[in-house]
Order: sequence, then structure tokens, then C-alpha cells
Amino acid sequence: KGCLAMAYYLIDERKIDENSSAMKQAMKGIPFVPAYSVKANHIPHIIRRFYDNGYLAEVVSDIEVDIAKSAGVPCSHMIYNGPAKGRKADDVLEAGGIVVFDSPEDMNNVHRVGRCMFRVAINIENGLDTRFGTKPELIPSAVRKARDIGFDACSNI
Repeated sequence: KGCLAMAYYLIDERKIDENSSAMKQAMKGIPFVPAYSVKANHIPHIIRRFYDNGYLAEVVSDIEVDIAKSAGVPCSHMIYNGPAKGRKADDVLEAGGIVVFDSPEDMNNVHRVGRCMFRVAINIENGLDTRFGTKPELIPSAVRKARDIGFDACSNI
């Protein structure tokens, strides 16, 4: 009685460090780029902690680019993902970050060239259709289109 209940996050920095290290150790010898999804929790201190542990910031909007930057993550250490890319995808590309395309048409949403990847759509259940990812049979032509436009490093994820 008389106590004000408030929601809060209890952040265990040591556990973040341990889990970050364990993930990188588990993936040792496998091509792997660790990234923290800003949409999972956009508290700048947490984003910065993952960045300090060698993780990129994975963002899906211009707002998330700004949040990651406010945490001290440069655009060169971001992966811009998602189907609705804003103007700051160009900033990520220009700085040397990575933009993930869901389709060849998605390349029309950026105005710079740089490093890119294509998300590959995988049908896990019969009849599952997703708006995320390029059909595997379209990847070779998508990569050719990206290279023709001037992207210098396209790969599949």
C-alpha cells in the first residue's frame, strides 16, 4: 500500500557478455556475422553492450538507425533489413554497412551502392508463402542485377 509499481528492465551486463562470447564460440569456423536486432530491445545501453562485444546492429527502419547511432553504433556496423527501407538505408550503404534485399525489386528502394545480401525464402511448411526473401531460383539473376547496378559484394543469406 502506498507503493508505486513501475515496470523496469534488470540488465545483467555480465550475462550479455557471457552469452555474446558463447554464441561466437559456438559459431567458430562457420561464416557468421553476429548482429543484435534493435527491434528486440531498443534501449541504447543494451545495443551498445552488444556492439562492444563485436555485434553489428540489425535495423529495420530509419528510426532504428537513429537509435543505434545514439548508442554509438556507426552506420558501417549496421545491417539494414526489412521490406520497407527508408532513406537511411543509403547512409548505411555509403558508410560500408550492409543492406539486405528481399527481392530484386527491393534494390529500387536505395539510391547508393555498396555491400548487400539477399535473403533467401525457404518454404518450411507446404503452402507457406512469405513476403520476406527471394525465391531460391531467382537468386542468380538477382545477384547479376545487383552487380550490374554497381553493388560490389553480394552474397546469399
